[in-house]
Amino acid sequence: EVVISDSRLAPLVAARLFADDTPTVLITNQLVSYVEGAPLQDRINRALSGLSPRAWGLSDEIIVADLPPPYTISLRNIYPAMRVVGGKSRFIGLLDDLGRYGEASPGGEGLYIAISGPRPDRGIFFKMVIPCLKDLGRMWPVKVSLGDPSMGETLLYRRRAGRGYIEIYGWVRDRLLETRKARVLVLRGGQTSILEAIMMLKPMVVVPAEGQTEQEGNAESVARLGIGEYVRSCELAREPRLLVEAVARIFEDYDRYVRRLAAVRRVLVGCGGLRAAEEIIKKYLS
Repeated sequence: EVVISDSRLAPLVAARLFADDTPTVLITNQLVSYVEGAPLQDRINRALSGLSPRAWGLSDEIIVADLPPPYTISLRNIYPAMRVVGGKSRFIGLLDDLGRYGEASPGGEGLYIAISGPRPDRGIFFKMVIPCLKDLGRMWPVKVSLGDPSMGETLLYRRRAGRGYIEIYGWVRDRLLETRKARVLVLRGGQTSILEAIMMLKPMVVVPAEGQTEQEGNAESVARLGIGEYVRSCELAREPRLLVEAVARIFEDYDRYVRRLAAVRRVLVGCGGLRAAEEIIKKYLS
């Protein structure tokens, strides 16, 4: 009755070729992709920004798992396509049951550093964080998750330091609980993690992986919206103090960040989340 594609072009093409009267719905948070570090990079990216929206336009309706402009997190990967597919796009925010997040809960204790991504990138990120931990722990409680389920929830390291402490775990089972308990987050820049932080009113420092254009664009949006700070990986590798300074700026002006988060959260809740996506799909099934 309906073809639903999760960020894949092939089902849309197949539907048009073999079942042209079947409705198609695309679910995505990226309508334009970019390459980094390739020969003729600028030319390739210009071509992609023109061709990608037309390809996704094969769908009858597009469910965009992000905030609408001007609040869009993955703005770089979505906004250029709006001239072509804006009329058939519906922004639904976080593709999840928003009831899972409960009431907004600003405040909390200390800093939660969520190491995430593929194993090699997790190692790179943790090496960047290590030189910062002593100074961070002197001022605030710091909890680090290495993001490795194979380690379990084992406490690998604990040390008191000044007014705070440092705890390092191999993994945390309930990521949302740890997010809710923290006062400030340090994230890699995944869009879902950022939207979850917004739902729970948690200011964040985003440190995107080097060369990950989506994460870098997400970090730019966090800074632009005033809901957190953006620290570039290449700069942090040279100057560990940059992370400490970014965290300190948030703690010193915490209420301002939370007010901005609250404004963005109202828009995010209004988008409807998973329930809105279900309603769109159901209309093709009735």
